[in-house]
Amino acid sequence: MAETMAPQRVKRIMQYTPEQFCKVNKEQNIRRMYLREIQEHIDATDETLTEISKNPLPEELRHFKNELLHEREILAHWVDVLKKEVEHGDRN
Repeated sequence: MAETMAPQRVKRIMQYTPEQFCKVNKEQNIRRMYLREIQEHIDATDETLTEISKNPLPEELRHFKNELLHEREILAHWVDVLKKEVEHGDRN
């Protein structure tokens, strides 16, 4: 089972765009670390969303699912950008 990042870490990451992050963090090992960490968090989120879909949440908790979906969408963009940056950096 994949592991999620601490909520504070997710909030801190989401304060920036991946483009801003890559502009400041040029080191490939740092980019790879974030890529792995964020991808694992997305995998864990997907597992959670799969479980939620098996047993729908009561109305008062549906905002939780929506927050997860929104967070996942933002972090998926991070993964896309980081993959491109890591691949581009590895070719140089």
